[in-house]
Amino acid sequence: MPFYADLHVHSKYARATSGDSDLEHMALWAAKKGVTVLGTGDFSHPAWFKEIQEKLVPAEPGLFRLRAETERWCAEQFPPFAQHPTRFLLEVEISTIYKKGDQTRKVHHLHYVPDLATAERFIARLARIGNLNSEGRPILGLDSGDLLEITLEAGDGAYLIPAHIWTPWFAVLGSKSGFDSIEQCYGDLAPHLFALETGLSSDPPMNWRLSQLDRFQLVSNSDAHSPGKIGREACRFDCALDYLAIRHALETGHGYGGTVEFFPEEGKYHLDGHRNCGVRLEPEETRKHGGLCPTCGKYLTVGVMHRVDELADRPVGAQHENLKPYRSLVPLPELLAEIHRVGAGSRKVADAYENLVGKLGSELFILERAPMDELRKAGSTLLAEGIDRMRKGRVMRHAGYDGEYGIIRVFSDDELIRGNSVSLLFDLPQRAHERGERTPPRGLRTVPSPDASAALPTAKAPSAAPEAGALPALLHETPVLYLAIPSDPLAGLDPEQRAAAEITDGPLLIVAGPGTGKTRTLTHRVAHLVTNQGVAAKQILAVTFTNRAANEMRERLERLLPASTDRVLVTTFHGLSYGILREHGRLVGLAEHFRIAGEAERRALLGEELNLSERKAAQWLKRVSNLKRGGPAVPSEPSPAEDGAVRTLRPAKEDQLVLDAYDCAMRERGWLDFDDLIGLAVELLENCADVLAQYRDRFHHVSVDEFQDIDARQYRLVKLLVPPGGNLCVIGDPDQAIYSFRGAEPRFFQQLAADYLTVRGVQLRRNYRSSRAIVRGALQAITPATLVQGRVLEALNADATKIVIHESPSDKAEAEFVVHTIEQLIGGHTFFSLDSARVETGEARSEYSFSDFAVLYRTDAQADPISEALARSGLPFQRHSHAPLVERDEVRDLLAQAREVPARSSVLERLQAALANPRRELRDPKETRSPKPEEHARVHASVMGTGKFEIQTDFVLRFSDLARSCGDDFARFESESALCSDEDLWDPRADRVSLLTLHASKGLEFAVVFIVGCEDGLLPLCFGSDDQGARLDEERRLFFVGMTRARERLFLSRATKRLWRGQLRQQVVSPFVIAIEQELLERSKTLLTPRAKPNAEQLDLFNPSRRSRNRAGADVSPRAFR
Repeated sequence: MPFYADLHVHSKYARATSGDSDLEHMALWAAKKGVTVLGTGDFSHPAWFKEIQEKLVPAEPGLFRLRAETERWCAEQFPPFAQHPTRFLLEVEISTIYKKGDQTRKVHHLHYVPDLATAERFIARLARIGNLNSEGRPILGLDSGDLLEITLEAGDGAYLIPAHIWTPWFAVLGSKSGFDSIEQCYGDLAPHLFALETGLSSDPPMNWRLSQLDRFQLVSNSDAHSPGKIGREACRFDCALDYLAIRHALETGHGYGGTVEFFPEEGKYHLDGHRNCGVRLEPEETRKHGGLCPTCGKYLTVGVMHRVDELADRPVGAQHENLKPYRSLVPLPELLAEIHRVGAGSRKVADAYENLVGKLGSELFILERAPMDELRKAGSTLLAEGIDRMRKGRVMRHAGYDGEYGIIRVFSDDELIRGNSVSLLFDLPQRAHERGERTPPRGLRTVPSPDASAALPTAKAPSAAPEAGALPALLHETPVLYLAIPSDPLAGLDPEQRAAAEITDGPLLIVAGPGTGKTRTLTHRVAHLVTNQGVAAKQILAVTFTNRAANEMRERLERLLPASTDRVLVTTFHGLSYGILREHGRLVGLAEHFRIAGEAERRALLGEELNLSERKAAQWLKRVSNLKRGGPAVPSEPSPAEDGAVRTLRPAKEDQLVLDAYDCAMRERGWLDFDDLIGLAVELLENCADVLAQYRDRFHHVSVDEFQDIDARQYRLVKLLVPPGGNLCVIGDPDQAIYSFRGAEPRFFQQLAADYLTVRGVQLRRNYRSSRAIVRGALQAITPATLVQGRVLEALNADATKIVIHESPSDKAEAEFVVHTIEQLIGGHTFFSLDSARVETGEARSEYSFSDFAVLYRTDAQADPISEALARSGLPFQRHSHAPLVERDEVRDLLAQAREVPARSSVLERLQAALANPRRELRDPKETRSPKPEEHARVHASVMGTGKFEIQTDFVLRFSDLARSCGDDFARFESESALCSDEDLWDPRADRVSLLTLHASKGLEFAVVFIVGCEDGLLPLCFGSDDQGARLDEERRLFFVGMTRARERLFLSRATKRLWRGQLRQQVVSPFVIAIEQELLERSKTLLTPRAKPNAEQLDLFNPSRRSRNRAGADVSPRAFR
C-alpha cells in the first residue's frame, strides 16, 4: 500500500521543542499532514520512553499506535483520523562529539529499532556512556563507528541512518565538523548503512552529483521540533505497512517511492555566508574571497551547495540509474501566511489551515494532488494560483545561509500589495525569479553568480491554467498595522505617531505610554529619514538598553529599508561604548586585548587586594558598582557642577582609595569592569576632541529608545554625541522609570528640556496592546505618582474582560491557582491536563499556547513555589531574570575550562572541548587521541543529573554564532558575551510559560499575565529607608509596568499568609490594588479545605465537592473563574 512516512521528529524532551510535542498531538498533526508512519523521536530519554510504553500499543509488526481512548480523542479533533490512524516507529536522534584525526567531529545519527525490548537494550548500553536525562537528543562522547556497532548489537532489525548529512556543524559530510566520505566516518562498518538523510538544505539532484552516494537510498524527514512541522519533508513508500517492510524498502529500493522536499534554498545552510555581516555568497564567489567574509575578513560558513561542489565528481544535472522521484513543496502554512500577509504561526493562518484540511483532506494531498477547482472552492483563487505555481516550480527563492532559513515565495510584493486580481486571471510572463533564479532577500548583500540549481531535474507537476476569479476578501480584512510595508514609511501611522515621525530636525522628545507603538514610531521615523529625507543610513545611530530590544529594532529597520545598501547602527549603550573603546581604548590606557571581567573574578580581586573575606568583598564590589554608576552607595560629597549640568556624587575619600586600588589592579590584569564601559567612553570623548569630532561627523541623527532608563553617564554620552540644537530623538515614558538601582532617573526628561532649549514634544496616546479594563486599571494605579502631566491612554481593544483579583490562603495555594488557571485557559487539550483530570473533558479548545502566559513577581525568591507547581503539573516553563548569563556558576566554569585549552584553537573549538570534557584535563582540540568511552562515562556521570551540562550545552549553542565571529580571539568572546544578560536570551517563540521578575518583564507582552504577591510590604516592597516616598513612587511605576504587559487577561494574586524572609507572615492586600475601581475587577478566592477528623474521613470521601479542589485546597470548579 502507498503511504508517507516521517521518520525523524522530536519530543517535548528535546531542546527547543514545543511543549505539545507529545504522542497524541504528534499523531493528530501527522494525520493532518497526510503522514501514516511517524517516528517517535527521542526514545532514549527515560521519561519519554515511559510515555511510549504507556501510551502506545502494538499494531502491525514493529509499528505502534495510540491507545483506543486517545485515538478517539484525536478523531474528535480531526475526524479523518478515524479512517487513517497514525502509526509510530521507534526512533531517536543522537549527537556525537568526539575527536578523530586532527579535528573535533560532531555528527548526528538516526536510530531505529523494531520493538521495546531492543530499545531497552540500546538505552542500557548508552546509559553507561553518557547521560540520557539531559535532553531528548543526547550528546555522547563516542565515535560514530562505535555508535553504529552498538546499534547493530542491540538486536536484529536495528539500523542507523546518518542524519541531515550536509549540515555544516552537525553532520557526517558537513563542512565544519564532518568527513569527506561515509567510510571515513563509520569505518569498516559503513557497509551496514543503506540510507542517508539529505536534510533541508539539499535535494536529491544535489546528492546525485556524488558517485559515492549512488548505493544509498536518499531519505527526507521533517526533523520536526513541533507537531505543526511534521511532514514538511517525508518519504514515500509502496510496501506492506510494517517495520521490516520499510527497512527492506530502504535497503533494496524495492517499495521505496522517493521523497517530498523543501525547496533546498529554504534550508538554513544552503549557501555560504556570514550572518553577522549580512553576506551571502555562491560557492565560486566564496572561493574568490579565499573563504573569508568580504566585509569583516572572518571565515565564512561554507554552506551545503559549496560542500557538495567540493565533494562532487559529476556536473550539475547529472543522473544515475538508481534514481527515485522527488517533488519540492512549500508547506501549506507558509503559502497561507504569504497570501494573508501575516506570520505562519498566526491565528489567521491556523484557522485557514484547519478549514482547508477539514474540507479537502491532508496537507500533502492539497499540495500535491488536489484539483484546482476544488482548491478554488475550498480556499480561494489566490491559493489555487499559488499552489499551481509551486507545482510548476515557479517560485522566488531567497536562499538560506549561515543559520538563516531561506524564504520561498510564490507571489511578488507588488501582486499582493496591489491586490490586483486581474494579474491572477492570466498566465503571467515568467520573471527571472519565477524561472528558479535566486533573488536576494531584503537587506542582504549578495554577489551575483550563475544559478547552479537552474538545471536541476524536478518531478513533473500537473498543470492547469488558472481560471478567472475575484481576489478574496481576506486580503482586505488584514489590519492596517500588519499589512506589508508600504513604500512610504509614514503610511499606517496614527496621527500622533505620524506627527512625531515627521519632526526630523532638532531635538525631539516623544512620551510613549505602554502599548502605544513606541518601537514602531521610532523605526518608521528612521525609515522616513532615509527614504523621504535622503539621510544616509550609516549617518543614523539608534541606541537602546538590551540586546533583545536592539535586535527587534534592527529587524524592523531591515524590513522597512530593504533597498538600503548601508545599515543604521542599532546598538546598546554598552555595545556602543565597547565599540568606542575597542577602537580608541589605548587613549585611556586600556590594553590592546582587554576583556570584561566577570563578577566572580572581580570579587576575588577585591578580596586579594584588600585582604577581605568573600562576604566583605561582595559588599565592597556592590558599593564599587554603585559608585561607578553614580548611584547612592555611601555618604559622599556633592561634586561642583555648572548651571544646567548634570550633578553627580563624588565618592568619599575612603571610597576613592578603594576605587583607585581596584582600578589599578584591574588594569594590571588587562581587565575591564562592565560598569566602566560607558564611563571610560565618556572620559575618552570628553578628553579627545578629535575622536569626538569623528563620531559627531559620523552620526548626524541619534535616536534613544527607552529614555526613562537612562542614567547620568549615559546621558553625558548622549550630550557628547549630540550638541545643543542637534538632531536628537528620545522616546520613553517617565511612568515606566523602574531602574533607580542602576542609577536611572526620570529627572533626565526635565534635564533634556534644560540642555536642549529648542526641544519639541509629542505624546502617543493610543494603546494598541491591552484591553480597556487593563488600561483603565493601570492608569488608576499610576495616577497618584504619575510624572506625565495630562496623562492620557486610550485603549483601542474594546474587550470587556475584567481584571481578576484572587486571594489564596498561602503562597503554595497561590502557585496552584496559577497552574490550574493556565490549564483552564489552555482548554484541556494538552496531555498533562487530560492525564491529571484537572480539566474537564469536552471543554472548548483554547487559542492560547504556553508562550501566551507570564507569571510576574517582585522578587526572584517568589518564583520557587511557582516553579515547583509548574514542574509537578508538567507544564513547560522558563525562568528569567536580569542576572548576566555569564555569572551563572555553570557558564563561569565552562569559560574557565575553555581558557585552559591551547590558545591556537578557535573560540568555538575551545568551548566544544570544554563541553565535551567536563572536569578533566583539557587537551588541544587538534590532538589526535580520542578519549575512551569509559573515561566519558566516569566524567559525565559526575556532572549529569544536576542540570549543569544542559546549561553549558545551551550556552554553547546560543553563543556559537558569536564564537564563530570571534575566530580565535577568546578575550573578545568573553567581553562580548559579558554584555548579554539572561533576559537578552529571551526567545518569544518558545512554547513555555514565562516566569519573570517585574523588572525583567519590561519590554515584553503576553496574552495572559499573572502578578503574584500583590501584598503590602512585598508590592510595594518595603526597604525601610529614609527615601521611602521616592521608593514608593517607583514601586507604583513597577506595578504599572507589570499590569501593562498583559494584552487580554490580567490576574492580580495575593496570599493571606506567606513564608517571607524566614517567617510565616499575615499579609494584607497591596494599596496599588485598592486604587483600582471595583467595576473593573472580578474577585475569586481559593477556599482552604479544613482537615477532616479521623472519624469523618470516610464520609468525606463521598463528598462530591472534593473533586473540585486541588492539592492546596483551591476551589477549581468553573464557578471560581466566572
